[in-house]
Formats: sequence, C-alpha cells, structure tokens
Amino acid sequence: MSLSKKTVLFVDDEPALVNIMKDRLKDDFNVIGANNGEEAWDHIEKDQIDFIVLDLEMPQMSGLELLARLRSNENNTEVIITTGKSNRFYAEQCADLGVSGYIIKPYTGSEIRMRLLALQDKQKKRM
Repeated sequence: MSLSKKTVLFVDDEPALVNIMKDRLKDDFNVIGANNGEEAWDHIEKDQIDFIVLDLEMPQMSGLELLARLRSNENNTEVIITTGKSNRFYAEQCADLGVSGYIIKPYTGSEIRMRLLALQDKQKKRM
C-alpha cells in the first residue's frame, strides 16, 4: 500500500462489485474490500481508514448498523452510502448519522471515484 494515498474501505455483499471497484479506484486510493459489516468492522479496528463506501443492505450486519456502530464509537470517518433501494427512512437515518454522500445503485466507478476525490479535496482544505 502506498502511504501517500488515502485508504478507502469498500463494503458490499457482492464480491464481484468489490473487486471491480478495487480495480477502478487503485490509481487514486489504497482500497480494502469487505463483503459484510462484520468483516468491515474488523478492518476499521485494525487499519487506518480514511473513507468508507458502504452498501446499506448486507447480511450479518447491515450498512446502517455498521454506520451507527461507527458513530457510537466516536468514529467520524467520511462515509458514502450506496443502496439499491431509495428510501426516505434510510436517507434520513443516514443523514442523522452524518454521511458524506448517498448514491443510488447502479452507479459507475467514475461516480464513486469523483465523490471520493471531492471528499479528499475537502479534507485537504480543512488542514
């Protein structure tokens, strides 16, 4: 992993999608993949994560449960939510938990990349 690149944790229960996104984002970011919330939590506890792209609906621990767990542990990592189901209830809960983006599936790799680069630029301006 390059120390000069920010690290993205990409979490989705579709392994093929995780692999595609790891490949699409690798030029700009270090990318760690996880296929469920529990696996993602393990990475959050042991790795330095700068951004999380998080699917809402997953087995074992949903994206919303993982997001709530992050925030209850005072972890303010920037999170972009992805979901195949646009739902006002989920959107409001995510907003209350301080997400940095909410993207409806299907999306493109370039859309995720652009959102992450924008978050990275925003972080640089705060420093």
